[in-house]
Amino acid sequence: MSDRPLTVSAAGAVCSVDERASAAGVAMLAAGGTAADAAIAASAALAVTTQHMCGLGGDLFALVHHGAPAPDCLNSSGRAGSGADPQRLRDEGHEVMPFRDDVRSAPVPGCVDGWLALHDRHGRLPLAQVLAPAIELARDGFEVPRHLAIASERVAGVADADAYQGLAPGDTLRRPEVAEGLERIAAEGRQGWYLGPFGEALLEVGGGEYTRADLERSQAEWVEPLHLDAWGHRLWTVPPNSQGYITLAAAGILQGVEVPEPETGAWAHLHIEAARLAGHDRAHLLHDRADGAALIAPDRLAARRALLHPDRRSDVPTPAAGGGTIHLCATDAAGAGVSLIQSNASGFGCHVVVPGTGVFLHNRGVGFSLEPGHPAEYRPGRRPPHTLSPALVTR
Repeated sequence: MSDRPLTVSAAGAVCSVDERASAAGVAMLAAGGTAADAAIAASAALAVTTQHMCGLGGDLFALVHHGAPAPDCLNSSGRAGSGADPQRLRDEGHEVMPFRDDVRSAPVPGCVDGWLALHDRHGRLPLAQVLAPAIELARDGFEVPRHLAIASERVAGVADADAYQGLAPGDTLRRPEVAEGLERIAAEGRQGWYLGPFGEALLEVGGGEYTRADLERSQAEWVEPLHLDAWGHRLWTVPPNSQGYITLAAAGILQGVEVPEPETGAWAHLHIEAARLAGHDRAHLLHDRADGAALIAPDRLAARRALLHPDRRSDVPTPAAGGGTIHLCATDAAGAGVSLIQSNASGFGCHVVVPGTGVFLHNRGVGFSLEPGHPAEYRPGRRPPHTLSPALVTR
């Protein structure tokens, strides 16, 4: 991103898309913190500096390797509010969930609950110390990189997005409202966030989409991870509502197939085809009650492997949507590691800013279906099908 020197520590490593976030994580390691402390510090810094990719208004998943046979698995993706009404959207003429400018595409954000759950189970340093670098970046400001300046053009004219109007590379961007929110989290935990000024403003901007009870319920849940053995390693990911099963299924499909060297076109072909065979029917199968183990069962993968041709495209549909996400990882001197993903779903999310907080709400609800009776139909309390799918590999 810039010519600033790389920040390193003998206490571990942090990798993220922003050197300021990585440096925040490394500072926690140098202070004696765990990989979880480092991951939270980096994640919080990203919520300040990369609002066009992630933030406090989005979701979070994480895998934590901590010496046990299986990693701890955190699903902190938000649930649709109590006011979720698919028929109302259908009556308005919607065939799919609204993508922009509609708060109904924003389930209750799970990011902050995810930080708190991760810190409670695996953190060592005080939460205020872990969030301090992010608070400083928000209060004192940071240099705007070129990609943020370009992305900010997408929210020109969005209400309460004044800080992102007319940004140019090299400008100093300050986010005092976000600093105040982070300080409340550091001092009061989720009470200061979900039931504080952010929660109150979210209820107001939601216009009935959310209730206080929705905000009182933590979005964070420790769940059993999915795993599959491949290439002499064990691959781990998070279960549905995440689409992480597709990664494992693709690896399982390739087991028993003679795969040439990576430099060849055949290598790329086989991997692409395995991914297509693993995920082509995602829209029909993925929902928050899906059986992840069944989706990677050996007999199911064997049937898909039979459709894999070494020299031609398989006759299955390819989902048209593309995109990317934002991931970070951290390790510490004790050998612990965290694989963490947080996201707004699409850029600045649904382009709704919670007034007085500086926080953009995600639009992860676009994963819901408006088809009556669909297992992923938009309904109160449901989590949407999710693209976020951290992975972790053990020997």
